[in-house]
Amino acid sequence: AMPGKQMSIDADLRGGLINEAQARERRHLLERESKLYGAMDGAMKFVKGDAIAGIVISAVNIVGGLVIGVLQLKMSAGEAVETFSLLTIGDGLVSQIPALLLSVSAGIVVTRVAAGPGTDGKETHLAQDMVAQFLVDPKVLAICGFLLLVLGATSGTTGFPTVPFTLLGAAAVLTAILRHRRQVVIKADAAAKADAASEEAESSKAKRGRFAPGGLVLEVHEVISEIFGARSMDGGKWKLNQDVAKLLENVAISESAAIGIPVPRINCKLGVSGMELGTYNLIGNGVLFARGEEIQPERIFVACAPHETDRLLAAGVPASAIRKDSRTGEFAIHYLPGTHVRGVYVFAEESAKLGAFFTLSTVQVVCQHLRHAIRQNAADLLRSAELATLLDAIGDDYLPLLGEKGVVTRLRLLEILRELLGSLVPVRNLPEILSALNRLYQAYGAERFRQFAPAELMAHLRLALRRVLMESCCGAKRRIRFYRFDEDLDELVAQFPRLRYEDESLIREVVREGVDANEFLDIEDLKRMPYPVILTQNPAKLREIIKGEFPEIITFTRLELDTAYFDLNYSDLGVLRAARTPVAAS
Repeated sequence: AMPGKQMSIDADLRGGLINEAQARERRHLLERESKLYGAMDGAMKFVKGDAIAGIVISAVNIVGGLVIGVLQLKMSAGEAVETFSLLTIGDGLVSQIPALLLSVSAGIVVTRVAAGPGTDGKETHLAQDMVAQFLVDPKVLAICGFLLLVLGATSGTTGFPTVPFTLLGAAAVLTAILRHRRQVVIKADAAAKADAASEEAESSKAKRGRFAPGGLVLEVHEVISEIFGARSMDGGKWKLNQDVAKLLENVAISESAAIGIPVPRINCKLGVSGMELGTYNLIGNGVLFARGEEIQPERIFVACAPHETDRLLAAGVPASAIRKDSRTGEFAIHYLPGTHVRGVYVFAEESAKLGAFFTLSTVQVVCQHLRHAIRQNAADLLRSAELATLLDAIGDDYLPLLGEKGVVTRLRLLEILRELLGSLVPVRNLPEILSALNRLYQAYGAERFRQFAPAELMAHLRLALRRVLMESCCGAKRRIRFYRFDEDLDELVAQFPRLRYEDESLIREVVREGVDANEFLDIEDLKRMPYPVILTQNPAKLREIIKGEFPEIITFTRLELDTAYFDLNYSDLGVLRAARTPVAAS
């Protein structure tokens, strides 16, 4: 059993269920267990031999006494039985009970099994642990003392000596009272130390700076801090506005449900000195996920294509209320962060005139950017601990598929899920992903399955998960608008990464023109913020080319776009083709 337990610890460590410190502690406990069992085995042989010898001696005493009493001392059989039985019992009480106590004491003393660090930080053994455990709970001593006092008080009935039992009982009760008072003091000291350690940890966390690992942190410039919170008068601590805190909490919850992995709570704080005026940053696990451009708290975002600014003016919005480009003096057109939607910033006081337009407040713009940044960087949020949480949630039915003898190891499953998230494929249906992997494993065999290239495996999984992927691309009216990529450009994309810089720029230019020419002006669709879709023969390669400028665009093959999914409506936005003929790299 011991080798099996050791292998179990190693497997949990490789699978990411425990860390190095936890594995070390488990091995230490296993070592103690093996030593204790070994010591108990030797002690049991010793005590067993002593007990058998005592039984044999008692039997010899009785039989020998009967023979001597009847034959030599001329005693009757009944008299001999009574006399030598009492003598044998007396001998046992005098010799065997002390011998048993000595055997147990000797076994405890010689059993040098390390039990862990004591109060002085050094390793202890079994004898020390027994003494410590006997005195650790005052209730045990109090009960023992009470029973001893009862026995001393009833000496006239029981025959026990009064003075010794009364003294022992009083000593036990007094010790229990002193130990209880001592424990109260120790607990108070421990609570004070814990509070001090907590304050020190918070202070240390604040001093570590902006790139402290773990969680999500939204840094905001002091100029826009008024829309997120304010500095309290007590120590200058940051206090987040409750409405904003609720919005940030909803962002984390909604994105966790959308992409299928645990998303940590978003903490908001003032940015460090050196941030550009009116900007904000999202830091995730110590990495910069997104940087927001300058925003103005007094303005709201209005979805409006460049050629539709006249509609704003016709609605009664004065030109002076629309934000202008400082260089050209014309209306400044901005992309809504993380989307293909363009618009302008207008003073919030004009909001009553914007009923026909899709608008977002400054905080809502930031929240939309956060959603986009979390989804684009979801792979960096999925680690071994989060994977363990996901596997715990689906139960034990799929555990046989994991491990060295299963379909995939936990490490490879983690890599697969991160690859899917990097392609904007939600992993919220983990059982379906495991089932798809199992089907591939059964269809191709273990050896061929393990030789799958990442791109080949992703193609199979995307096909299995196309329904989930399509759900993330549809708008509020469950409509998917898609572009078709030109065949000549597809042939060019197929040669990635051996493309020239000019050809990559051409591909991005074609995508940009297509997206700008077909903006989603349906307010209901804008509320859902659907991703645009491009059909191509090389979805993975096209995404690698355009994701720097268009990270929100999802690429499909025709096979992946399941038009048999009748619950959705499909709109073909046309073919994306280049104005000039591309020249393939030689």
